[in-house]
Amino acid sequence: FHLVQDRVGCGCNNASEHKVYKFVRKLLRGHPELRVEFQWSTPKVVGVGGGKLRFDIVVLRCWEGEWIPRLFLEPDGGHHFFKDFSYNGPGHSTPNAFKHDRRKERYATKRGAGMLRIDCRTIEYCNKLWKSWVRKRVRRMIRDRMPAQVHCLSHRNKYQESDYAKSRRKHSIDV
Repeated sequence: FHLVQDRVGCGCNNASEHKVYKFVRKLLRGHPELRVEFQWSTPKVVGVGGGKLRFDIVVLRCWEGEWIPRLFLEPDGGHHFFKDFSYNGPGHSTPNAFKHDRRKERYATKRGAGMLRIDCRTIEYCNKLWKSWVRKRVRRMIRDRMPAQVHCLSHRNKYQESDYAKSRRKHSIDV
């Protein structure tokens, strides 16, 4: 992915990502053993075409001098829910979004880390709801009580009723 005019390579406007990133940084003040990174990547997670995939936000914990991912946060725009969604009109959809999401989810959970997926519309319109939800899960992560599974929040049930939901029927998610 590349960064161009406040847009991540997948086409989503990352205002929601910045909002969540700043909120999580604020929550982790006073925890020097934890740090938050934006657009984090690892060579262990690659896309369909072989390029690096980036995690929107990751919380890392220092363990014996090494920074280990403990929590991933992924604010999700429309292309994460609907196969034919396009930010720029017909012909500009992101057909590999679901596959890339699953690759990132597998990476997180296989390493014992939780992943929080949040509908960008929920971030935009339901400030108290998403902040309370994230705060609760970040506190669990700080106490090492965060289940290594995918947790989802949407005020419109997008994680339960969209193409996303159909593609995840076999996988453990907490909606």
